[in-house]
Amino acid sequence: MITNYDIKQIIQDCGNAGFEVKVRDVAFVFLTEHFEDTAVAAKAVYGEEAAKNNDAIQFLKSYMEKKKYIGLKNAAKSGDKTADALSFEENKAEMVSLIAQTEAAMKSGDVEMKDGLKIIADLRVKLNDKFKVVDDSKDSLVVVETKYNDVCEYCGHEISVPTKEELMKKYNLIEKK
Repeated sequence: MITNYDIKQIIQDCGNAGFEVKVRDVAFVFLTEHFEDTAVAAKAVYGEEAAKNNDAIQFLKSYMEKKKYIGLKNAAKSGDKTADALSFEENKAEMVSLIAQTEAAMKSGDVEMKDGLKIIADLRVKLNDKFKVVDDSKDSLVVVETKYNDVCEYCGHEISVPTKEELMKKYNLIEKK
């Protein structure tokens, strides 16, 4: 966010450098950073006039990048790994990578076993807390068959013969009157 004081300071600093800059030039540079099409930004700020693409605008753009008023979006796109630009997936991948590096260092002897285990435990706790890693295992489902209610006359095995109530419920039947 640029305050009114910041805008005055930008105009004054550009004037001290020998470039005449107006508020709309600052707005144009700011909008070109946030609009995909710079022609839309130029039309919004300058109207039907042609967009100014002179030395003053170039100086203003470099000045605003140097003072961190613009440029954060481009840094995230270009792949710079700043703390603000990391996504959750990138951060999670880095933590998983750190666990693998720690295990490799423990095997090679660069890290003592107790220190390595502590580092791995801390990283796993952070992974679980920050990224809500959940257990994907499913609970076992036990199906209990109905108990027998009759004995087969032919072979003598226990069998389950459905009752009238079970059949009415299963097949959505009603009793005939």
